[in-house]
Amino acid sequence: MAESKKIQMELKGILSKRFELIKAELGIEDDAEIFRFLIQYYFKEELESIEKDAKSEVKQDKKRIKKFMGKYGNEWQKLGE
Repeated sequence: MAESKKIQMELKGILSKRFELIKAELGIEDDAEIFRFLIQYYFKEELESIEKDAKSEVKQDKKRIKKFMGKYGNEWQKLGE
């Protein structure tokens, strides 16, 4: 089951104005939908690319290790004995 989170907050001053500008620009009436949108947008733009980059690096590391072990595997195993 998915975890849920309830948030209650008060935005004042510039944050309130920015929120209303975003809300008007998106044309979304429900305040909660604005927060859902911003979370999804931030994840897609900022975190998803980091996750993809990390997966790519792991693949590259696996290739390097395989190459290393192909060349030095026997000597490497002897070090552990």
